[in-house]
Amino acid sequence: MALILAAGVLSIGHLEADTGAGTVPGLVVIDAPWLGARSLAELAEALGGDQTRALETPGFPAWAVSSLAGDLARARIQWVTAGEGRLQPFATDFAEQRAAQGAATLLVDAAGDDDPALRRGWHVVIAAPEAPPASDEVARAVQVAADYVRRQSGVRAFFIALDPRLPGGTDSQARLPELIVPLLAAAQTLPRTRRTCVVLLGALEPEGRRRVALRFDVGSWSHHALPGLADLLEEEW
Repeated sequence: MALILAAGVLSIGHLEADTGAGTVPGLVVIDAPWLGARSLAELAEALGGDQTRALETPGFPAWAVSSLAGDLARARIQWVTAGEGRLQPFATDFAEQRAAQGAATLLVDAAGDDDPALRRGWHVVIAAPEAPPASDEVARAVQVAADYVRRQSGVRAFFIALDPRLPGGTDSQARLPELIVPLLAAAQTLPRTRRTCVVLLGALEPEGRRRVALRFDVGSWSHHALPGLADLLEEEW
């Protein structure tokens, strides 16, 4: 057993030495198609210390709070080529491609959706979750997605899409930190051999060719980042 464990440690060491820490990719996409570029910029500016103070509890280590604050501060706005439609350009076709490459794929929908086409790309579809206990369906959907992130401690890539079904407006915008912070906090718990990206997808520009997005990187994915989320859309991660 000791030899097996030692071999595993050596393998991870060689992996990190060859390609840098954070070699196993994970992606979480949140759909907010009503969120315009100006509102997204205001959100990026607002995210910071006030959002992380709530995590300063005995159950959340100080180093994780500090690291999370850094992730929030380093958020970047990008424009990604996309057409019309839910979750574009990270919709079912993208999920199907990642699944074919061996990634675990999960769609969490705050509302019910019985579209059979979803099963083509998503290994698991959780719609209108009834657990865990939370204030409403949006909070439950976020908790489901965050719990799934925490379980990704192995060597399998993952792709999670979260559709909170927020209707837009001031109240919906005020809730966005409730979606982002738990997912980043969950990603902080993963091993060093992980790199995770959380993307908040905003509105499609009037010309209908690009969507604005707010990107957060945990681990070493920031070293791989390309303009227009091109690194996330590559045929192979």
